[in-house]
Amino acid sequence: PGIRDILGVTKEEWRTMYFAHNHLTNIENRDWKEVALLVAEKLGGTEEQRQQISDLVDEGSKRKKLNIELLEWIRKLRSVGLKTGIISNYTSILREKIVEQNIANLFDVVVISAEEGYQKPSPELFEIAFKKLDVLPLNIIFIDDAPNSLRLATEIGYTPILYTNNEDLKNSLTKILGIEL
Repeated sequence: PGIRDILGVTKEEWRTMYFAHNHLTNIENRDWKEVALLVAEKLGGTEEQRQQISDLVDEGSKRKKLNIELLEWIRKLRSVGLKTGIISNYTSILREKIVEQNIANLFDVVVISAEEGYQKPSPELFEIAFKKLDVLPLNIIFIDDAPNSLRLATEIGYTPILYTNNEDLKNSLTKILGIEL
């Protein structure tokens, strides 16, 4: 079961309350589990439900694995001279995780919302990344799994790709870049 199942709320109820509070993680650098539990409380979650959610978040954190295929593509893109970076709505812990997982060398820049004070899709967060990469928005391909993070692509000026799975991403990148991954 997911958090919504535990609380017995609709996807829309969860999303509305979560997005009203996700700035606490993305900008104020508060732990995601803490924010999820706060949202659960705001939605009327009992102590027992909040404990179930806490356990679920801990279990999910243990199961997360790196997308090895995607990391290989990043290596290939860098090998042909392209710059790579991360723009993430996350706490500063992300920087530590990248170093711990020995993948920091794959990225020219890592821009984290909690460190910068803006969250995606804020144009300011993208501008910080563009400046750090020393590239114009029209030369950026931005990949994200959240449609909301891509919604200002036209206004900001980058090429958006919605990540749904590796195969679709590979096809999109090959088509746009003309590089076989």
